[in-house]
Amino acid sequence: MTVATITRDQLAPVALPTEVLDVPAIGGQVIVRGMSLPQLLAFTAARRVASTPADGETDAQAADRASGTLVPLLLHTCVVLDDGLPVYSQA
Repeated sequence: MTVATITRDQLAPVALPTEVLDVPAIGGQVIVRGMSLPQLLAFTAARRVASTPADGETDAQAADRASGTLVPLLLHTCVVLDDGLPVYSQA
């Protein structure tokens, strides 16, 4: 029995979950969206590197230091405006 494989045009694009949130501090609404697989893999790799304790550093100190890198990356990746561009930069 031969089974035909699907074609690229038969694949539906992956729809990331999104939620519109009101953020009075910046004057309106933003869209918070889930990560695509490449974004999730990049974030996971960045978390692994950033969370590795430096010489003489405890795990808790490393986690505190890592948040300075990871929170901006997360906001840049997941918080966008209606044009799909990030609200926040990674800097």
